[in-house]
Amino acid sequence: ELLESVGVRAEVIAMGRFKSAGDVFTETDMPAAAREATGALLDDVNAALVDAVARRFEGDVGRAAAAIDAGPYGAEAARAAGLVDAVAFDDEAREHARVAGDVAKVRRLELPIQRQEGLGRLLQLVAGGDDAEAVAGPHVAIVHVTGHIVDGETASGANAVSGPFVTEVRRLADDDDVRAVVLRIDSPGGSALASDRMWHAVRRLAGRKPVVASLGDVAASGGYYIASAAREIYAQPASIVGSIGVIGGKADASGLFERLGVRPVVITRGARAAWMTTTRGLTEDERGAVTALLRSAYERFLRRVGSSRDMPRADVHAVAQGRVMSGVAGHRAGLVDTLGGFTAALQRARELAELPADAPTEEWPREAGVLEALSTLAGAQSREAASYALWLEIAGRISPRVADVGAAPLLLCDDPVLAAAPYSIEVR
Repeated sequence: ELLESVGVRAEVIAMGRFKSAGDVFTETDMPAAAREATGALLDDVNAALVDAVARRFEGDVGRAAAAIDAGPYGAEAARAAGLVDAVAFDDEAREHARVAGDVAKVRRLELPIQRQEGLGRLLQLVAGGDDAEAVAGPHVAIVHVTGHIVDGETASGANAVSGPFVTEVRRLADDDDVRAVVLRIDSPGGSALASDRMWHAVRRLAGRKPVVASLGDVAASGGYYIASAAREIYAQPASIVGSIGVIGGKADASGLFERLGVRPVVITRGARAAWMTTTRGLTEDERGAVTALLRSAYERFLRRVGSSRDMPRADVHAVAQGRVMSGVAGHRAGLVDTLGGFTAALQRARELAELPADAPTEEWPREAGVLEALSTLAGAQSREAASYALWLEIAGRISPRVADVGAAPLLLCDDPVLAAAPYSIEVR
């Protein structure tokens, strides 16, 4: 119907009853043969999944099927359901494996994947690599968290990506010349999972050497989540802080599909398998499951802030619930230690490390050249990072303020739980 509306008629000749690739252009519904073949394929895949899960339940297939239908799960809920043995960060899992194996060191092996020698790789080679000149002797490291927070393993200039951040923070923890770290945050948040990974890395770092968080224009939701792991938090009086809360959702495009004359067909195995589909809204059952998932993430957010700031859960909740506040209000609420800018935070880090006032600094990520920046964007492996970088480019050309619409583009990504500020503020 969509093609007909624009005067296009597809002529497709298929060899074989089940050769259905062209049906999307010629049919208004999924043909019976295609539905039969797809259903049989999903039956086999689902049976393999049930069989694999049943091995955790002593072969109880019924229990395995029920566990699959009861998803999606947060980490703790998955543990309670018997789907995972423990909830831990990757470094904790490696330490557990080291002790269990009675070895001195655990080596991480990457699964072999096809190398993508595309534009990103070419630009990286032309740019001359990414090795930065090291700072010799005792110094302070300045780590920037700028832009929306996304989960992934490849750096993106437009976002704060969890993988590269965690790797760098662990390197700083092991570098004896790095005596203190200033965490400079200017982020409205983003992925709750990425924020939690980054919080954990900073928390471990702060247990070994002084970490001072310096909040820029905005350190809200996921941005504050990460900052809370520091030993001390500095903010400007007009900084936007707080927004301790999470959101989640999806786009229901059924009305758009209807207007376009497009009729998507979703075939599932598992009671909630299609909960993230854009072809319909959430059912009441799915809404309940997502609400439980978000509630678990919110409680984890409260625990993280409470443990870092030495605040009871009730006190954190009283100033949380998604409330956005100024640096002054955050100071009164106990979310900020000192009102001051970056220079004051840097000086405090030097004092805590017992370094001279002119002790040198190193920065991460270092400023990239034009070719390196293009390489980062072109070579992005994280769908969230790449899609958000594209959003910034397009929206920024419309208006700088459009590009700052908090969680809007992230809601179109696959992450079901976001710790993101609801809006941006411009003072004129």
